[in-house]
Amino acid sequence: MLAIAALGIVIGISAGVWLGVGLAQLYARFFSFPFLISTHDPQIYGLAAAVTMAAAVAGALLAVRVAVVLPPAVAMSPPAPADYRARMGAFRRLFALRQTGVMVSRHLFRWPLRTASGTFGVAMAVVILVASLWSFGSINYMIDITFSGSERHDALVAFGAAEPARALFAARQMPGVLAAEPFRAVAARISHRALSRKLSIMGKPETQVLSRRADRSLSSPRQGPAPTAWQDPANPARP
Repeated sequence: MLAIAALGIVIGISAGVWLGVGLAQLYARFFSFPFLISTHDPQIYGLAAAVTMAAAVAGALLAVRVAVVLPPAVAMSPPAPADYRARMGAFRRLFALRQTGVMVSRHLFRWPLRTASGTFGVAMAVVILVASLWSFGSINYMIDITFSGSERHDALVAFGAAEPARALFAARQMPGVLAAEPFRAVAARISHRALSRKLSIMGKPETQVLSRRADRSLSSPRQGPAPTAWQDPANPARP
């Protein structure tokens, strides 16, 4: 039993490291990162190995305990046939099952704890699958909101200081430029009591088309600030 558990731990750790490195490389290629380091915390692997080994030891001790408690004559005799009438009587009166359905159902009702634990394990496997697939939809949603709804321009030109209006007109006259829109970004610090944070405040005209403002509801307010970070209404920060 311990050898099987140790073999499972080795296979699980090896497969986990291999899949982790592959996932990091996939993210690096998808987001065009120059590099992405895949770290492996030994505590996580040690905890998983300890839990697996503890489960194997507990199962082995339980089997030994059941075998030791039984008298030799009882342990060597064949097991008595199971009685399914007490558990299947009401169920068969409610549902008309075929012979194969009756055979499956009586085993499920005979060991309810085993049935519940197996159902729970399958449910957790489905949860892992669903939780791993949500990233595809969320990434597509972020791409659509960012590049189709808010930032729809192809290039952004930023100056180190504020420029007059003739810089906008000069940008519109550049070859290949179809449209150009101005914006103003300044550094600011917001604070509330002992807390403070540095951020950038960006101002855009109301008629902005290429780079539209959007609040948390993804709507475009015609005037006023549109915060891009979460802010507690009960504790607003002041600039």
